[in-house]
Amino acid sequence: MRLLAFDKSGQPVIGVRRGREVVDLSVAAPSLPRDVPALLAAGPAAMDAVRKAAASPPRGSVLPEDGIAYHPPVWNPGKIVCVGLNYADHAAESGLKKPDYPVLFLRVNTTLVGHKQPLLVP
Repeated sequence: MRLLAFDKSGQPVIGVRRGREVVDLSVAAPSLPRDVPALLAAGPAAMDAVRKAAASPPRGSVLPEDGIAYHPPVWNPGKIVCVGLNYADHAAESGLKKPDYPVLFLRVNTTLVGHKQPLLVP
């Protein structure tokens, strides 16, 4: 099962990929949490409800994958802490020495883009 976020009337919503289709959980299971972190935090019962909705989606909740615009899966993060050169092969392919300590850097949520969305360079 693959969760994703996509645009619906200018707002991100959660979907489940089903082959070349997406089940809109805001329609198929409207009582579930509305963002991915909250959905995952809701635990096994919520994920069972997602599986059930994806297996037998109600009419009007299934969209063609080609017709959606993706959002980042987590579109509302509090902070984003990244680890650079986090494995030896990456350091080697970058032509850098493997660091003795983790290299941390921050990203802001305005730098996130959804799958297949353009990356705009200011």
